[in-house]
Amino acid sequence: KTTINQSACLIKSAELVLTNDTGLMHIAAAFRKKILSFWGNTIPGFGMSPYQPDPGSVMLQVNGLKCRPCSKLGYDKCPKKHFRCMNDISANAAIEWIMKHFKAVRVD
Repeated sequence: KTTINQSACLIKSAELVLTNDTGLMHIAAAFRKKILSFWGNTIPGFGMSPYQPDPGSVMLQVNGLKCRPCSKLGYDKCPKKHFRCMNDISANAAIEWIMKHFKAVRVD
């Protein structure tokens, strides 16, 4: 476990941040990091999206799912028992974004 300060320090030194729609996503945006965020039972339209994210950031979500959003702040269990809002997010889209951005990252 890390404290919020330790987590912020890790994010500050990161090149890319993969996160769900949580406070850590907002910390990453404050540090102007490229963010790949996963949106499940909440939606960016509720005003929870990162403030001025890096232009290379992406929000992955399942659009058109009738039961979504089911919560403003998120549930740990799906009321419909299928959790399609997370399970149907494209793994390929996430992998493509990661690979594209890792190619741009210089490793010393």
